[in-house]
This record gives sequence, C-alpha cells and structure tokens, in this order.
Amino acid sequence: MIEYPDWVNVVALARETLQLVLVREYRHGRREVVTGLVSGTVEPSDAAGATDPAESAARRELCEETGYSAGELKRLLVSYPNPANQNNLVISYLALDVVLGGDRLLDASEDIEVVLAGLPGVMLRLRSGELRMQAMHVAALWSACAHIIGSDNLTAAAVALREKLVAAGRDLSDTEISGD
Repeated sequence: MIEYPDWVNVVALARETLQLVLVREYRHGRREVVTGLVSGTVEPSDAAGATDPAESAARRELCEETGYSAGELKRLLVSYPNPANQNNLVISYLALDVVLGGDRLLDASEDIEVVLAGLPGVMLRLRSGELRMQAMHVAALWSACAHIIGSDNLTAAAVALREKLVAAGRDLSDTEISGD
C-alpha cells in the first residue's frame, strides 16, 4: 500500500469571462508537459483553523500555482485515485468566480504556465483525443459540466456557459469519432 495525503483539484472559471484556468507543467511519469487543473496535496497547515482542510488546500493551491483567488468553492466530487494500492482521496471543487490578483508562490522545482481556455472547447478536445489530461482532472471537469448544466442557481454568465456546454454536447453527438 502507498500512503498519500488527500489530493485536491480545482475547476476554476474566471469571474468575467468564465474561461477555464488551466496549468501546464512537466510531468516526469510521461516525460512531457501536460495540461491540467490546479491541483495538489492537503498539507497539515491547511487544517489550522479551517473547517474544511481540503477546501483550504484548494484555495492555497489555486493562488500558489496561478495567482487567482476564489470566492465560493463548490465541492463537486470525492473519489479514490487508486484504491487498489493507495489510501488517499481526491476532492474536486468548482470555483465560478475566480479573480487574478495574488502573487504566485511556486516551489523552486516548479515551472508552471497558466493557460485560459473555453470549457466547451476543452471538453470537445478531450472527447476527440486531441487533449489528454490526468484522469482525476477529467472526472472533475465532467462533474463541473454536469453541475453547470443541471443547476438552477447560476449567474447570467454561467447560464450562457451552460448554453455553450449544451451546444457542445450536441456537437459531440453529431461528430463521429474513430472507434465509436
């Protein structure tokens, strides 16, 4: 068994544009630069004074990696990264109102590029195979899309995003992809 602390990831959408805040960084296992969500571990310091250490970690990681900060975070999904041999959880959050304004605090070994992208386009690129991401990030993205499509309590901008996601879903059903 491999013991890890719990992990977090954040589906962060910029307040005004609802662009998805992504990071690109070198991943040793694949030996390539990979696009993904803001993510990291729940550290002991995240528990200090916090009612939800995972939410505290998600906020910290978002600011450290991107310089963005979030208002309200919505817990989307709690899952097992690999229950066959790992003991930890991954907790995924949705932030619909992130704003740029903080200082990034990268570790000495980190070289992270921040990328903004449209959520519907990212989902279409994942579906076509043009874009590959870590599996737990993909699960969080699908959960975020389901939340946005199914929610009755959205801002006007998020309602517009829902309409784009639904349209992208129609595009998915109209697109024949090799192997389907």
